[in-house]
Amino acid sequence: MLFMFVRFSLAVAPKTVKNFLSLCEGSEGYGYAGTEIYRVVAGLTIQGGAIGSSKGNSGKSIYGGSFEPENYAVRHSMAGIVSMAHSLDGLVDSRFLIQTKDDAGYLDGRYVAFGRVLEGMSLFYHLESLGSKGTQNRPQQKTVIVSSGRLS
Repeated sequence: MLFMFVRFSLAVAPKTVKNFLSLCEGSEGYGYAGTEIYRVVAGLTIQGGAIGSSKGNSGKSIYGGSFEPENYAVRHSMAGIVSMAHSLDGLVDSRFLIQTKDDAGYLDGRYVAFGRVLEGMSLFYHLESLGSKGTQNRPQQKTVIVSSGRLS
């Protein structure tokens, strides 16, 4: 069993953090438990949390669908940054990404960064080392978030 500990920036993106934490806890009757890591872009990001879609095509927020990104204040300047992925229409839902590259300025202004992985990056580097397949960069091995939650 592997764990990930994340620190959140509530002051920067309170709506986004509330959404992410609620989905971690499953407090709305649905959440990240049982969802898959659906994309591995080696040297850049690991993406997951597509509630209702194993392919990463859609997600579901606690606000009833998707919502407007709050801001792009946090830069993608180090590995471990946690951001919300977005739909083609630019809205965010449950899908998230974990940055695995130290400087991913390409992500700035595109994805709302709201946290940072403090422990557990070895899990994501391991997923990268397994490789991906196809044009959608699907993980070589099915990877499921078995459980998620919040430590006080």
